[in-house]
Amino acid sequence: MYVGRTRDLSRRWADHTRPSSGIHSASFAFNIAKKAAAAHGEDVAIARSRLAVEPIFARAFVEAKARVREMDYRFVRADSPVLSTVGEVYAAMVLGTEGDFNEFETH
Repeated sequence: MYVGRTRDLSRRWADHTRPSSGIHSASFAFNIAKKAAAAHGEDVAIARSRLAVEPIFARAFVEAKARVREMDYRFVRADSPVLSTVGEVYAAMVLGTEGDFNEFETH
């Protein structure tokens, strides 16, 4: 569902799953919540900061973090920064996650 990279796997996993994590640190949960909110009629094209306080999105975000907490994870260690960068994009393409939960955009 999601491909990411980090220098500190345990910290990043905690960022994605901690109930108190915000919209900028739990990007996978944010994208899951954004899709769920859109399915319930929420205008998700608004600024992230405004979206975060919308009731439908806020509820979906809490649920998404709990959902991510229950997921299985796989990881591959890549010591080369180039391999890590290219590998993330390649894995997302092969697994078909780009466009769904891997947006490759900075906010």
